[in-house]
Amino acid sequence: MTHHDDEPTFLDDEGPSNDLPAFISTTNARELYGLREGETVAEAIARHEKESSR
Repeated sequence: MTHHDDEPTFLDDEGPSNDLPAFISTTNARELYGLREGETVAEAIARHEKESSR
């Protein structure tokens, strides 16, 4: 599947949205940030950003 910048990333009750949802399930956090056991979502995001900037 090809991603285009003009396509929404998330769907919520109000429809398509490019905003990161306020609540991320653990399934989504694992998919988006590689959430590891014992790690918080905030820690996973910080680690993911650090690894992505290398």
